Amino acid sequence: MNIAVNIALIPRSAELLMSLSHQLCSEHFRLSQDAFPHVSLAMNFVNEGRVKEIADEIRHWEAIAIQCTQMVIEPSGSASNILLQVRQSNELRNLHEQAMSLLYNFRAHGADDASFVGDVSISTVNYVANFESYAFAQFSPHFTLGEAKTSELTDDFPKSLIADVALFQLGDRCTCAKRLG
Repeated sequence: MNIAVNIALIPRSAELLMSLSHQLCSEHFRLSQDAFPHVSLAMNFVNEGRVKEIADEIRHWEAIAIQCTQMVIEPSGSASNILLQVRQSNELRNLHEQAMSLLYNFRAHGADDASFVGDVSISTVNYVANFESYAFAQFSPHFTLGEAKTSELTDDFPKSLIADVALFQLGDRCTCAKRLG
């Protein structure tokens, strides 16, 4: 079976991001144990039997420091999401390109909504299938905090975080739903 995966940066300390999400975002979509805060480096569909190989490869990748720059509201379909943007750095861009290359080598064709954890929208399936169009020159690193319930944003967010590389199976809205490695 093919599954939808994300190589992502996971902050070592996520409490403030979780708190901001619960403060600023609707219950309909906000961070939780099933939607962990992350910065996506690469997404694709892979054969479930090859997950251990991918996890073994990224296990050796170093944690990095990331700088959060601003909170913004971005339209998304009929709602809007709150994003915490992350500053581009050479180290982050190189890690993104390395993750894209790795998943490209393991990509599998023939995935659908059963490739995800739980029920997903067709837009989620299409986003993962077309992730390369959001990558490389279009790479825009950010944390999605959730669906906005307010237009009043705060400057009280973590400016610097240490993040580790991890592998997840995706859920709806490309959430990191199940840690694989």
